[in-house]
Amino acid sequence: DPMHARVPPRDLLVAFYHLSPAEAELTRCLAQGLSLQDAADALHISVNTARTQLRSIFRKVGVSSQVGLIQQISQNLNVNHL
Repeated sequence: DPMHARVPPRDLLVAFYHLSPAEAELTRCLAQGLSLQDAADALHISVNTARTQLRSIFRKVGVSSQVGLIQQISQNLNVNHL
């Protein structure tokens, strides 16, 4: 799956952005194109928990939107070459 190939490994997200493992997993789901609700379902967390994690992710990565998050990860981690 070419989309999945562009998703950075959890450990890289944790190391580069200082995300928690849970935040990194949410980021990976969003990078795969899942909606926040679908990501929450996939991770077996409530959408409210996902929103809380997403706010923390935005703060740590320095962005204010999901689109910005994916763009930042793509640029910084060069995920097209992973």
